[in-house]
Amino acid sequence: LGGTKMKRRFLTIFMAAIILVVPVNMSAAAVNVSVQDTIPVEVAEIIATYFVRDAQGMADNQWTSDTAIVDTVTMYDENGAVSAYSFELETGGKDTGYVVVCAYPDVVNKVLEYSDSAEPLYSEFDLSSTDSVVYTGLLNYYEDDGDSQLLTLNNTTIDRDDITAPLSELRSGMTISVQQYPITDPFEWADEYYEGPFVATEYWQNDFEAYCNYRTTSDFSGYEDHCGPTAITNLLEMIGGYNDYSSITSEDYEDIFEAVADYGIENNYYNNPGGSPRSTLPDYIEGAFDLFDVTVTVTNYTATYSRISTELENQRPFYLTLNDHSYYGDHGVAGFAYTRLQSETTGYYLSFVKIADGWSHSGRYLDISSIQSSDDATLRAIRIS
Repeated sequence: LGGTKMKRRFLTIFMAAIILVVPVNMSAAAVNVSVQDTIPVEVAEIIATYFVRDAQGMADNQWTSDTAIVDTVTMYDENGAVSAYSFELETGGKDTGYVVVCAYPDVVNKVLEYSDSAEPLYSEFDLSSTDSVVYTGLLNYYEDDGDSQLLTLNNTTIDRDDITAPLSELRSGMTISVQQYPITDPFEWADEYYEGPFVATEYWQNDFEAYCNYRTTSDFSGYEDHCGPTAITNLLEMIGGYNDYSSITSEDYEDIFEAVADYGIENNYYNNPGGSPRSTLPDYIEGAFDLFDVTVTVTNYTATYSRISTELENQRPFYLTLNDHSYYGDHGVAGFAYTRLQSETTGYYLSFVKIADGWSHSGRYLDISSIQSSDDATLRAIRIS
């Protein structure tokens, strides 16, 4: 190897080695698979995306909101089973490192390596379209061309049976249970499905609990598929009570709902049955508030932790649209509080939004990491004009 190439390899190995022993705070993504399975690449990509997002707050980190995954390399163990995924990153057209996510569901710390500047070590290999990367953990990368021997990073060959597999030693051998909804206690839920114990952080906001009456679809007879007007009714009562709007607080909740539902039907914002078309929800919410002499503007956002916390820290509860959720399916709810917990064992964060879900007369929670991709949830931000 030439001097420049050796220097680059040393820098990469040094950075990755440092990374492996530094505890990282990140929002853990849910993995609902058993120990016999591997995490799907789509789930691993979500984990990597959240990791990159959370790491943007670290000092001297090069990742920004423009950082994106540009390539994915699936890596295998010595027996040909998927062991990890490497997600290569760019920021503004410039290579900015990679994130390696473990494919084993029973390894607690899913992010195994990362760098915000160096290339992944397997880039040293001259891989053909039929070659693959064997990865067994702790910087153990090998080129596999289908023969009984593998090529090491030092350009030597080694028998497949002789390679070390430190990643296998991290496996707990336990079955990961499927996460259950609804969530009524975020601490209990977090401790059950992740390595805890989890404790509260200084990140939380709950200004509207006293004004939330948790109206449900079962409170209103004669209507079907009416989660939309139910969520809007909950929002009207919360915002009206918090701001002491007599135009709302003087009304009975059943009258509020009927006014909202009838307005939706008249304007094709709500179909009974059929529900509320998502494309017209901003107009529906704005018009519903206008019925009670409150002028608002509604803006659609991806339901990220950052957006949820920003809205609630500015005393703005919101309409949350869920899409194909594992428990709620396609559903509309009212979000009004959030909290962030941290594991005392791993340092990982879990964040939750508290909702009036239209099904229960008490508060429930959503794990934000499970909804914050653009396909899963849309936040309809409500701002009083």
